[in-house]
Amino acid sequence: MIINELTLAHFGKFHGKVVKFDNGLNILHGKNEAGKSTIHTFIYCMFFGMDSKRGTAGANNLYKQYEPWEDQGGYGGSLIFTSFGKQYKIERSFLKPEPWVKLTNLTDNVEVIPPQEHINTLLGNMTETAFRNMVSLGQMKATFEEGLADELRNHVANLGSSKNVEIDMEHSLETLYAKREAIEKKRVEVAENQRKNLMEALAESDRRMDELAHREKDFKQKLAQDRKQEYDMFQEQRTFRSQTEEELRDIKDQMRRLEHEQTRWKNEADSWVAKTGLKLEKLEQGKKPKSLRGLILALYILLTACLGGAVFFLCDYLISYFRGEDPRFDFSIILGPSLCGAVLILLVLIIMISRGARRRRRAYRMYEERMASYKDAKSSYEELAGQQTSLGEKMSDIEGSDYMKLHEANNDLEKEILRCSWEQEQEQQHMDDLGRELTAVEEICARNAAYSVEIGAIDLAVDTVKKVAKEIRESFGNKLNKKVGEYMAVISGGLYSDILIDENFDIFIQTEEEPIPVSQLSRGTMEQVYFCLRLAAADMMWPDLNPPIILDDTFAYYDDKRTYDTLLLLRHLRRQVIILTCQGREKEYLKDM
Repeated sequence: MIINELTLAHFGKFHGKVVKFDNGLNILHGKNEAGKSTIHTFIYCMFFGMDSKRGTAGANNLYKQYEPWEDQGGYGGSLIFTSFGKQYKIERSFLKPEPWVKLTNLTDNVEVIPPQEHINTLLGNMTETAFRNMVSLGQMKATFEEGLADELRNHVANLGSSKNVEIDMEHSLETLYAKREAIEKKRVEVAENQRKNLMEALAESDRRMDELAHREKDFKQKLAQDRKQEYDMFQEQRTFRSQTEEELRDIKDQMRRLEHEQTRWKNEADSWVAKTGLKLEKLEQGKKPKSLRGLILALYILLTACLGGAVFFLCDYLISYFRGEDPRFDFSIILGPSLCGAVLILLVLIIMISRGARRRRRAYRMYEERMASYKDAKSSYEELAGQQTSLGEKMSDIEGSDYMKLHEANNDLEKEILRCSWEQEQEQQHMDDLGRELTAVEEICARNAAYSVEIGAIDLAVDTVKKVAKEIRESFGNKLNKKVGEYMAVISGGLYSDILIDENFDIFIQTEEEPIPVSQLSRGTMEQVYFCLRLAAADMMWPDLNPPIILDDTFAYYDDKRTYDTLLLLRHLRRQVIILTCQGREKEYLKDM
């Protein structure tokens, strides 16, 4: 690969600057601030652009650093290079917000699309890190930048196998790891635990179903026995209830009859009391009507006395009359009629009093008879009321008897049977749900098993690739050590020719006694070792591309002898080398070669 021509249309301090290069050694000599680093950065940006993988902040800093000093409406340029026997031209505009790139095949005079992908292909798929570390060496960057060791490891893993068939081992491993990770994501790690839990839940649910079925069976057997017993008790109590209800109806009829009799006797007694004028209060207190014999006797005595007086006065009058004597007019005439009247009145009173007394005595007897009948009816009524109460208690006893308790217990059993049936339905539905979940989980487990087989195959493939990569790495490492040692022997005048680079790409100088880390050497020697490593790595990683080497004041720490030997080495590499320097010794040394 050869860089033929640069056109810095608008880039940094340059406007319309054209720089041409030849194959072999090219030296751009200039003092400080002449723009050597600007040309160096321009080459990098033309190949990879400014929106590189350095990040937004780095890209913005680079954009600001190399903005055109004079605003002429542009920011970019072009680069012509030769790769794989054809000449190409890259044209770029870095101007934001719409930067663009164009690639033209000058040999065939056609535009190549898409441009950046083809540029990467023409660079041998070289990454920016590899370009900065093995092709383009900037100021004060003779040692590795971050990522060079990874680039070398990746290249070792991607070395070709037999028959020159290239195997991209790193990509293969990434693909295998990605596939394994994708399969791992598909796997449901908790599926086995879920399956185990679901099977345990199904077993527990099945046990619960058996328990409910046995309970329901026991309840039904007990209910059948108790219902028969309940029926027998019901027949017995129905007969007893019928008889008791009949007796209660008879008692109620008798009580209604006695109520009527009590009312009738009470009304008749009150009627006799009203007829005789007796006081009901005294009769109710047990006071009988007083006897009138004394009064009648007194009246008889008084009547007898009156009659005796009247007879006496009458006799006296008759005697006087028959004697011819003058009658005692004063008393006889008055007293006689008076006595006769008194006697008549007394007789009338005696007769009336006697008749009233007999009537009262008869009314009292009638009252007593009615009250006796009333009391008898009341006593019978109370006796019947007691019988009614007793029968009512018996009826209550029937309702709270063993039959009712058994009846309620049987009703409870029926409820329990219904509850068992309902619980079995719920449990069956739960088992169906668990069964569906288990089916789904078993499908996942089956897929997991298939995934495990695939993962096992991928792991085997990864181990195989790593084993092959290790073998190739060891072969590459030996070749790399040998080539670095050859280059370092030229630069150091044969002083250092045995270079060891371990798997971590730590570099050692092999001495007669022991390996010495390159970090213990002088700054100049250390940079020379790293420089040889870059050249050797570029030779081995892109043997067909043979990319140019761009050196920007790389020899600052080299002494004159080693600078001369390094230039001599570069001249014999048969590749394009572009040296950007502010010193004149490189140019003078080339005149002597």
